[in-house]
Amino acid sequence: MLVGTWTADSTQGDMGNATLSSGSLAGAGWTTYELTLSSDGSFSATGANPYDIYGESEDIDGTVNYSGTYTIDDTQTPMEIDLTCTLSDLELFFPTTAEVQPLQNGIFELNDDNTELTVQYGAELAFGVPRPTEFLTDSLGVYDCGTLVKQ
Repeated sequence: MLVGTWTADSTQGDMGNATLSSGSLAGAGWTTYELTLSSDGSFSATGANPYDIYGESEDIDGTVNYSGTYTIDDTQTPMEIDLTCTLSDLELFFPTTAEVQPLQNGIFELNDDNTELTVQYGAELAFGVPRPTEFLTDSLGVYDCGTLVKQ
C-alpha cells in the first residue's frame, strides 16, 4: 500500500493549507515535497522551499535530495516508519552517519482508499526529537502534520 510516489505541493496535501504549523511539511518550510517508497525497501525524497532555509551552495539551490532505506511496523498504533538516510546533498539536516540512523523515525496512516498518506517525523538520534506517539492536531482537531497524495 505504501509503495509508490507521494507528493505534497501548493495544490495537494498539506502545502495548500495555510493554517498548518510545526508538525506539517508546510511548517518545515517545504513548498514541494515528494517521497518515493520502493518495494525493495528503498526511498528517495526531494523537497524545496522559497526561503532557502536549508542553505545554498554551488550544489544546493534550496532543493534537497536524500535517499536510503525505510522500514515500517504496521503492528503499532499508529503505524511506524523509519527512514535511514544513506545519500544526501545536505548533510547538515539529512546526515548519513551511522550514529544518527534512522534519521527520521515517524508515524503514519493511510486514508480509507490508500490515496493519502499522513506522516509525522521525529529525529531522535540526530536532533533529539523523539518518534511522535500521536499526530499533531490544530485547535479544531484537524491533523497538523504532513499529508501526501499518491501519484
